Amino acid sequence: METSNRNYDRTLYASEKNDIDIALAGEALISQGLSMYNEPRYLMLVDLIRAADVRYVHLEMLFHDYEHAPTDKRIGTHMRCDPKYIADLQWMGFQLMSTAHNHSIDFGEGGVLKTIEHLNHHGVVHAGMGGNLAEARAPAYLETAKGRVALLSGTTSLFPWGRAGDQRRDMIGRPGANFLRHYM
Repeated sequence: METSNRNYDRTLYASEKNDIDIALAGEALISQGLSMYNEPRYLMLVDLIRAADVRYVHLEMLFHDYEHAPTDKRIGTHMRCDPKYIADLQWMGFQLMSTAHNHSIDFGEGGVLKTIEHLNHHGVVHAGMGGNLAEARAPAYLETAKGRVALLSGTTSLFPWGRAGDQRRDMIGRPGANFLRHYM
């Protein structure tokens, strides 16, 4: 039997190379479609986002069709977007979306649950809101050829009644956002 001195790449998986490109975007405050624009510089930005292995954006609004009344927060505005525009964020290439923010409770617990429902329907990997505290705190995972990425999302600016509530054997918990409690 003849032996060879060839050097073989012993890497079995792309994730073993520890080489992953991540595109991070700030707050998405969309209120209309994104895919109809064709300006060259805009499309260059879209291409840059899509070229990354992992693409993240923070959602600073809720997605629903006004099934639930707005809360009486008395300051600021109520942030909401038509759920069909989740597809436009995906068209831009975004795969991971965080949802804990100061507008999480703008349309009550129902707005939280509807947003989660719409994100799940579109197959979005998301974290930061949930039907209870455990769900709101839970990481979300994105599997890519280059490796697994976890997303955690929390907020320090939220009305106290907007934070997700603990669940127990005798209670289902309260829908809301992962509110990071801190003491000074």
